Amino acid sequence: NTGEAIANLEKSLAIDGSDVQTKQELALCYIKKANYVKAHTLLEEVVAKQPELASAHVALAQTYYKLKKTADGNRERAIVARLQAAERERQAQIRNSAARQ
Repeated sequence: NTGEAIANLEKSLAIDGSDVQTKQELALCYIKKANYVKAHTLLEEVVAKQPELASAHVALAQTYYKLKKTADGNRERAIVARLQAAERERQAQIRNSAARQ
């Protein structure tokens, strides 16, 4: 039940308001409930604290599009593309390093 999950996550944030994972999970629940404004606010906090977290940028792009902020959504999609490219490069370096050993 999404409503119950929201209540529990909100209680958790009341105890530890700095928990990035809880904020992201709560934002995803808000998206399911079409509360894009609340989701957007939480996701902005998440990406400010963990800018390398691609999943948060994906969700943030979704909220921007739902809020009719296309340029902001496109910016977030570009960030996701850069993060994914960097991760692919990192994985390739790991494979190359392992192959040399």
